[in-house]
Amino acid sequence: MLIREYRSADHLSVRQIFTNGQLGLAIGEPFESEVRAYIKKSLSLDLSDIPAHYMIHPGSNFWVAEIAGEVKGMVAIQHKDKDAAELRRMSVSSDTRRRGIGKLLLNAVDQFCLKFGYNSIFLSTVSHLIAAKAMYEGNGYRLTNHEHYGLLTVEHYVKTLGPTRFNS
Repeated sequence: MLIREYRSADHLSVRQIFTNGQLGLAIGEPFESEVRAYIKKSLSLDLSDIPAHYMIHPGSNFWVAEIAGEVKGMVAIQHKDKDAAELRRMSVSSDTRRRGIGKLLLNAVDQFCLKFGYNSIFLSTVSHLIAAKAMYEGNGYRLTNHEHYGLLTVEHYVKTLGPTRFNS
């Protein structure tokens, strides 16, 4: 397995992994239409031009996990300010889940963020992605709050890197 930076040839694979990952746990659920709207919006915004959204700023990046020449996972980090970055677009193909790909992708993010000097990484996910939430928590992310969007509950997590800062 290889974790590497995104290339333009990965475009269709990344879009497919994202779409399948989002729909996989939403089909037949009461919130399916909301998830479909989110997918459509995401594909037309940042996932329509990954280099422009994730690779121009030196504090942002987009990686894929490749197995035998096929893209099987993805994750992005997006610069927010000098101290914090946002983890985005984490997804692993359903046929390769529970093989450590997610952990390797998160490790790539951690190393990048430490090198860039970020103090924290934050992310948002939805409450029905139980396995994803368990993976994040197992990798040092802690739940900070949640909010409701229609039938979906969005949960916000943060991971502190390096020494914790205290305000006095």
